[in-house]
Amino acid sequence: MFDDPSREIDEMTGIIKQDIQGLNMAIADLQRVSSKKPDENKQSQDHSHTVVNSLRTRLKDATQEFKGVLTMRTENLKGPGAGGRQLLQQQLAPQESSYQSSRAEALHNVEATIVELGSIFTQLAEMVAAQGEMTARIDENVEEALGNVDSAKAQLMKYLNNISGNRWLMMKVFMVLMLFLVVFIVFIA
Repeated sequence: MFDDPSREIDEMTGIIKQDIQGLNMAIADLQRVSSKKPDENKQSQDHSHTVVNSLRTRLKDATQEFKGVLTMRTENLKGPGAGGRQLLQQQLAPQESSYQSSRAEALHNVEATIVELGSIFTQLAEMVAAQGEMTARIDENVEEALGNVDSAKAQLMKYLNNISGNRWLMMKVFMVLMLFLVVFIVFIA
C-alpha cells in the first residue's frame, strides 16, 4: 500500500505535458510556415495542409488518451468511499499522514494537468475549425479549376476542328500550285 510511485508518476506526467505543449506549438509554427509560402504550387500547399491536419489529429488523439489515463488515475487516487476512508484513517493515522499528503498532492497535480489538457484541447479545436474553413475554400477553388479545365477543353476542341477544316483548304491550294508548276514546266520549258 505504501509502494505508491507518485513522485515518478508526477515527473512523467509533467514531462508528457511539456511534450504535448511543445508539439502543439510546433504544429502551430508548421501551419504558419506552410501558410506563408504563396509561391508554392497548389498541390504542394494541399500536401502541406494535409500533413498539418494529420499531425494535429494524431496529437489530439494522443492527448485524449493521456487525459483518459490521468482521469482514471485521479479516480484511483480518490480511493475507497467515505466510510471506508474514515475507518482506514483511524487504523493507520500515524503511519499514513505523510502518505495521505503525498496522495493529495499527486491528486492535485493530476487535476491541474487535466485542466491544462482541457485548454490544449480548446486550442486544437480552434485550429481545426480554422482548417475547416480553409478546406471549404480549397474545395471551392477545385470546383472553379474544374470548370476552367472543361472550358479550356471545349475551346481546344473548337480550335482543332477549325484547323482540320483549314488543312483540306491548304491541300487544295497546294494541288493547284503543283498543277500550275507541272503545266509551266511541260509547256514553257
